[in-house]
Order: sequence, then structure tokens, then C-alpha cells
Amino acid sequence: HLALLTELNTFNVHNNNLQGSIDDQLLNSWMDNNNNLQDLYLSENQLTGSISEQFCDSSDIKPVIDCFEIKCFCCVDSVNANDCPIELPPSAEPSATPTTSAPTTAAPVAPVAVPTTPSPTTDAP
Repeated sequence: HLALLTELNTFNVHNNNLQGSIDDQLLNSWMDNNNNLQDLYLSENQLTGSISEQFCDSSDIKPVIDCFEIKCFCCVDSVNANDCPIELPPSAEPSATPTTSAPTTAAPVAPVAVPTTPSPTTDAP
């Protein structure tokens, strides 16, 4: 049980073929009882789910995860050591159709005649 590991500094289960979903409630309750944890490595497994904002806000830890399997805005990607991308919630994504702008109609454009200049002629001697 993670709850019993209250003095742990590093939790490294990198590349252990772990499968399943992260239990965010368990992770948060474990962090409430463990102020010593400095490193959390969960990458190279088949873990899914998310690490909540509550965990991120209450901890200085930047867990190392697989960003495309686990959603987390305070984590670091195991592949390139960059911060995981922050995804916009569906309500904040730009809409494909405008909702407040009125349709516009363009005025017809008349054809324009382009003047031509005669090419210079040369007289032969």
C-alpha cells in the first residue's frame, strides 16, 4: 500500500510493465501523508488516466510520465524531457463557425480594362 510509504524520497516504477489506470484519489491521499517525496517516475509502462490539478498544486514534484498516455499539466515527458503539453478543454477550443458575426456579402466587381501599349517598331534602312 502506498499509504504506508510515508518517508519515501523517490518512487521509481519506470519500465516495469505496469498496466491500468492511475488512481488519482490514492495518489492525492498518499501525497497528503508523504512530505518527503521528491521524485516520481511512472514512465515506460502501460498506465493511463490523469494526474489531477490538485496533485500538481499541492506538490513541487514534476512527475516523469508518458505524456500521450497520462494527462498531467505539471508533468515532464519521459521521451524528450519537456513539459507535457497543456490541452485546451473542449469549451475553450476555437469554434469552426462564428457565432456572433453577421454574414458579409461582397459588392460585385466590374471588370477593368487594362490598357496596352503598342510595341515599338523599328524602320529598316
